[in-house]
Amino acid sequence: MREPIRPSITKCSIALLLVLCSAAIMAQENVLNDPAKQLNQLHQKQTQEKLYLHTDRSSYVAGDQVWFNAYLVNATSHALIASQTIAYVELINQQKEIVLKRYVKVANGVGAGNFKIPFDQPKGEYVIRAYTRYMQNFDLEYFFTKKIKVLTIKDAQTYQAAKGLTEDTKNKKSTTVVKSPKTKFNLDMQFFPEGGQMLDNLANQVAFKAIDHTGKGVEVQGKIVDNQGKELTRFSSVKFGMGKFMFIPKPQQSYTAVITYQGKKYGFTLPEGKNIGHKMQVTSTDEYIQVMSQVSNGYSIEQSSVVAHVRGKVIGKHTYKQAAPGFVWRIPKKNLPSGIIHLTLFDANKVPQCERLVFVENPKDLQKVAITSKDTKFAHRKKAVFDLELKDAAGNPVQGQASLAIVRTDLETSQAKKMNIQNYMWLKSDLKGHIEHPEYYFNKENKNRHEVMDLLMMTQGWRRFKWNDMPQLALRPLKYEREGGFTIKGRLYKLYVEDKVISGKVQFTSQQNIQLAGEANTDKNGLFVLKDVPIEDTTNLVFTGVRLVKKKRKNKIKEKKTNIFVKLEDINVFPSAVPNNYFANASPTIINKDALLDRTHKINRINAVHGLEPEVMLLKEVKVTSSRPARILSKIHMNSTNTVDFTKLDVGIINSALSIFDVLQGRVAQLRVRGTFPYQSVSIRGGCPMLLLDDTPISNRFLSLIRVEDIAYVDVLSTSRAAIYGFRGFNGVLAVYTKDRAGIVEESNINGTVVNMFHPGYSKAREFYVPKYDVEKISKDQLDYRRILYWKPNVTLDKDGKAQVAFFTSDESANYRIEVEGMTQKGKVILGTYKFEVK
Repeated sequence: MREPIRPSITKCSIALLLVLCSAAIMAQENVLNDPAKQLNQLHQKQTQEKLYLHTDRSSYVAGDQVWFNAYLVNATSHALIASQTIAYVELINQQKEIVLKRYVKVANGVGAGNFKIPFDQPKGEYVIRAYTRYMQNFDLEYFFTKKIKVLTIKDAQTYQAAKGLTEDTKNKKSTTVVKSPKTKFNLDMQFFPEGGQMLDNLANQVAFKAIDHTGKGVEVQGKIVDNQGKELTRFSSVKFGMGKFMFIPKPQQSYTAVITYQGKKYGFTLPEGKNIGHKMQVTSTDEYIQVMSQVSNGYSIEQSSVVAHVRGKVIGKHTYKQAAPGFVWRIPKKNLPSGIIHLTLFDANKVPQCERLVFVENPKDLQKVAITSKDTKFAHRKKAVFDLELKDAAGNPVQGQASLAIVRTDLETSQAKKMNIQNYMWLKSDLKGHIEHPEYYFNKENKNRHEVMDLLMMTQGWRRFKWNDMPQLALRPLKYEREGGFTIKGRLYKLYVEDKVISGKVQFTSQQNIQLAGEANTDKNGLFVLKDVPIEDTTNLVFTGVRLVKKKRKNKIKEKKTNIFVKLEDINVFPSAVPNNYFANASPTIINKDALLDRTHKINRINAVHGLEPEVMLLKEVKVTSSRPARILSKIHMNSTNTVDFTKLDVGIINSALSIFDVLQGRVAQLRVRGTFPYQSVSIRGGCPMLLLDDTPISNRFLSLIRVEDIAYVDVLSTSRAAIYGFRGFNGVLAVYTKDRAGIVEESNINGTVVNMFHPGYSKAREFYVPKYDVEKISKDQLDYRRILYWKPNVTLDKDGKAQVAFFTSDESANYRIEVEGMTQKGKVILGTYKFEVK
């Protein structure tokens, strides 16, 4: 053996280790002393997400279906995220209550869904909110939100009554007058020195914003006076209450903005100027962004630097190494991505002194999809075929994912005048707070849009982080991981002793899907976590607890399943708070409320007789000879064949029934129940009907385990009235509704070591129904009125950049507009429109 070699090797190893450690320490110090490197490090460790929902419309009537397509992208590059995850979509009312929730599978960056606005929802403003679990690591402001307007059927009936169009009130006028509540006007004005501060004896550019009590911009004019009342300059707002002015503040002077609005004089004090500090002024042309930095009182700009980044990705850094009172840096715009550019000025000690936002609009980032057809006019019930083609500026085909809605032009605001995927991705998703009419900044008809955009950047500037918090943010552990499926948590306890946790494992299986099974070990506190469980639909999961006992003599592990019970914890963790600002500003406008209500009443009068939903074929109007129960409960079906109201049944009947089938038997014509509890099945006229629990498809086994006392009522739809469900409703439908509309019972039965849990799984998107007049024999006496003429999610533009959509027109004569929104694989925005007429 050659032992003497070892000390030499050891010394070399120690020396190498010291070198590596020293290099690592120096690298870390370089990162800590360089804001740009800190930002890159944060960007790599905590990549964020953006979620956008393209909805078919912005205005609805209670009972309408809301169709949407979700786009999940990398928050920096806007590239579609390939990995599968769940998007949580909620409808929130003005009381900040979550009315309903959907779990949408998102794969390859897209996911389709829909939900029904319940008939019993009051009219008013609602917010659609969408997010992923991973997005909960950050501010709620990152969540997608869209405000919609909801009218009610009662509005439609009242409107028709006032016009004398209903049979009950023909030739009569409504005398009811609803007065708007008076609100006290209050004006506020804020000032924003460019870069963040004003310096004495230097020319300063100051932006301002004037708003009323609702947060809406107010157009104002005024003047700036000093503390002796001397006028220095005049100003006026440009748009949305925003404007700017230049002036030179003097030391130990105060300044006031004086305006007169609606006959009342207002005075607002300007921020104080500083004697010493940094100043940054930014101008933007078609070719470049110019950054000019200055210091006051003989300070030197030496070793100061400006860092530029877009959505967290550093795109440039400029350090001035000479002693001077200021410097100029020009950033070419040619290759900059569209969006908000953050410019931050750091002094020689790497302390941030000034910040300015600038917006860049690069035409290369907007992909206009060409929509073509042989015709611009179509007859009723005729097939319409449209070709979509997407090419870049060089004429090369572009692949992407899109969704398509066809709306009546007189009922829905145009794409250029509402929130769309372009103004959301480039602007709204990266600015905190309400943006008044975000579409204004992208409509080329608005000649001053670039000027107004720069004012927005100066008055509503906001960053996703604070530079001083950068080191801590990079090291902060994230609470929520990205999820590829559902997460289920729980604990094992000793039977009858809930405070005694047990270590072991939990096994689970599915009664509907034998392939859905697995297990998870607990930690020392009895906690188990099942991650990424692929629950495709409503599923009954059975959990079994296992205690692991180690034998001392044979050193083996023995499994015991006695004296244990499983307790499930929160199935999903959702944000509990709904910010007040969701409803603080103006609601979306309805382009033609009277036309919408008139049309809604017409459709509902026809539809209510036959129990069909608004999106499907509607039969001609006939007289109604039967009446519905007086009590109208929450549901989606306007008129069912039969309704069994459980709230009116004798308590003894409810308590004695083992399952819902025991109650229904004998109360629903030609309904037969086979088997004994809990293995019962049901048939109507010999066929198996479709079963729904709060509008979610379920199985016989699932339904038999629902507690009878939790059921509010059951709607029975005959075959003809179940046409909306396609072939699944061939044998009719049993639609069961619970009292609290909870729908899925997450924890229903604990029996020793076994827990039954009904999990909703992914919300299945319904297929938008359009009749096929070339193959279906549909009488012309049957009227075809649809709320929306056509909706198509998940339109794939192939390797040639092409796609095709086809549908049949309805019986409604109107002008229509095709609206296409989407994203390319590389993060470019897709937009397209096309107009045609049905006559």
